[in-house]
Amino acid sequence: RELLAHLRGECSLEAAIDDAVVATRRFARRQERWFRRDPRIVWLDVGDDPLEVLDRVLEHFDACRR
Repeated sequence: RELLAHLRGECSLEAAIDDAVVATRRFARRQERWFRRDPRIVWLDVGDDPLEVLDRVLEHFDACRR
């Protein structure tokens, strides 16, 4: 949407990029609020070691299959 607004001459490229960043953050917050209510969702810290995260994901899937 933001890029199309720029291509139509409604805003500068910088404004379109800024608007896209804001819209993306809003979307992420909406998703987080939506999924927070679902007890099946398991949140992982993406700052952790990727192999540790992978181990936790695999453990979770194994537990769900039982």
